[in-house]
Amino acid sequence: MSQMTVKEVRVRLGRIVAKVFTESFTELYEMIAAQFDDSEKIADIITAHLMYADAYIDVMSEELLSPHDKLEKINSFAHPLVVFSVGVRYHWITMDLIKRNQKEKVIMPSDDKSFFREMLITYWKSLFPELAGRV
Repeated sequence: MSQMTVKEVRVRLGRIVAKVFTESFTELYEMIAAQFDDSEKIADIITAHLMYADAYIDVMSEELLSPHDKLEKINSFAHPLVVFSVGVRYHWITMDLIKRNQKEKVIMPSDDKSFFREMLITYWKSLFPELAGRV
């Protein structure tokens, strides 16, 4: 575990996500995002795919050090609604981090695998317990 500022957390998460969100991920995310503008429908999708999104995040966290083409292949086989759910999680998390005091100190896992899981699973569920609890 290590102490970081909220800004450092935001930047670190962005660096990791830039690697994980490959071209395939972005294409799938944009395809689904273009179909929905109703926040209740988006919440329903996220809730329906909660466990699959968690599993996807676990897989991707284990593959953070893999070559780009392996991450790209994993993303190309992912279910589009799972990819969308993970992308929305990231967006909502970053929106929350932007609103917080950027100099605030927080304790985060030192390694990227645990940090990625912590942010996209544990932290997200703490922000939106009403969605995480609807399963």
